[in-house]
Amino acid sequence: MMDSYKAKVKRRFARCLALAGCVTVLLAALIAGYLTQASWFTSLPFTGMACVAGMALIINLFLVTNAVRLLVLIRNDAARKKAYIEETDERFALITHKSAQLTYAIVAVALVTAQVASSFIDNKVFWTLTAVNLFLAHVFVGTLLYYRWKIK
Repeated sequence: MMDSYKAKVKRRFARCLALAGCVTVLLAALIAGYLTQASWFTSLPFTGMACVAGMALIINLFLVTNAVRLLVLIRNDAARKKAYIEETDERFALITHKSAQLTYAIVAVALVTAQVASSFIDNKVFWTLTAVNLFLAHVFVGTLLYYRWKIK
């Protein structure tokens, strides 16, 4: 059982490194575009590019931190056993499930409230929030149908 968990952790580690590499290439392209003032870079709004670069940097830091944590799990049997127990703990799964349920409900109510309020202020914001709410509804129904089919 622990050997299959070790293989699972190794796959997670490989995916984490691959994603970190992709994000690093994106960051390098953004930095190169900024430093060389390339035409594709200067035609885009700076605030958007700065936001993308900041998010990419944060994602990359998260991925590298997670890769280090996974590397420790690969090399340390005691840490791997502790992580396995925490990951398969039913209480942890129940807490995660309940918090995700409540979070979705709060976000859905907040978005619908913002959608209604924005209908009095700006039409573009209203339709954007309508699209977001429709997307959330489709994802919810899709996952609901998937799990009903999978569990039966």
